[in-house]
Amino acid sequence: EFYCMLRALRKVFIPQWRGFDDDSILAADSRAAAYLEVQHACDTSSLSFLAEIFHELAKREIQNKVDTCIRQGVRPGYAFAGRSSAFKCKVLVEASPSLWFSITFLQCTLGQGQNFLVLIAILSVCTSGACIAKASVSELLGGLAAVRAGWIYRGGSPSRVSWGAVFRLTVWILNMELLLANVIRFVGLWSCESHTLNLSALGCVSFDM
Repeated sequence: EFYCMLRALRKVFIPQWRGFDDDSILAADSRAAAYLEVQHACDTSSLSFLAEIFHELAKREIQNKVDTCIRQGVRPGYAFAGRSSAFKCKVLVEASPSLWFSITFLQCTLGQGQNFLVLIAILSVCTSGACIAKASVSELLGGLAAVRAGWIYRGGSPSRVSWGAVFRLTVWILNMELLLANVIRFVGLWSCESHTLNLSALGCVSFDM
């Protein structure tokens, strides 16, 4: 996906680039699209610092586009600097599974009197949960913005299925289901004497010696 984005940047977005002296809607949109493409490429390759820089640049150009559209009395269309690539690569593939294993680790350490390990496990759960919550809110807003812009099945071009609202919200719902399961497991750590909750039966697991 990283190389596909770089290829799209070279073949599509760079040729469409408009200079900063051009304050038209099309110019702001072309600059924002190029910044977003680089941001997505950095997100997929874990270049987080660079991704944040290009994210801020994209937000600025999108705001310029919205301001120009308001002055001219036209609809801005899609006007959201999303992080859909970060959501797929860092949340769905990384943070959500990490949260599952962190809860499992916490389950194994509870009741053993190893307070330091319990603290580490709780911190791991909290950091993964915070990452998932922040990214999920952003992705939901991006999906709703795609709906408002009419990007239901595709976005920007016929090949951009991943920018369409149906694809983005489907991935979002999948992640929310996994997050809900993790929340239920985390509650079960404290409500069950064995610190183990059976998700299929929604009951505590007892270990008879």
